[in-house]
Amino acid sequence: MLVKQNARNTLTQRVQGPLSTATTEMDLSGLRDGNVAGMGVFEFPYAYIAVEQHGGQRKMVMCNDGKEIASLSLPAGGQTVWIRVCTTDRDFKANFFYSLDGTSFFPMGNVLEMGLGLPWTANRFALFNFSTTEQGVGGWADFNWFRMAGSR
Repeated sequence: MLVKQNARNTLTQRVQGPLSTATTEMDLSGLRDGNVAGMGVFEFPYAYIAVEQHGGQRKMVMCNDGKEIASLSLPAGGQTVWIRVCTTDRDFKANFFYSLDGTSFFPMGNVLEMGLGLPWTANRFALFNFSTTEQGVGGWADFNWFRMAGSR
């Protein structure tokens, strides 16, 4: 049975202009098969980078407006990843990056053209974890920290 893909435990922080960069460190040791955990920009459209676990294997994916744009198999035994999202109010764009060591960040996927599809909110950074299977219920991701920097 497929669990409804709602991330009810999503934590958000408004994007601030003119530039905002958010970075998080994510501990993957609590993931179960069927779990999806990561960070993105929430609005319509939306995009994110997340780690998915299936069959004991993990891969990082970048999704933009519901479509998987890129994926990367993660090394076995790795328990920590870092995700960074950089936004700008110049043309309202967001760029996505990942790191396997917390130092070197690499671009992943494509650019999110941020919109204002919800009248009651602005674009927000979002940390999330959800399950796509019954087997994954109870799995967790530990976001060790979230840091946001911007400029005025």
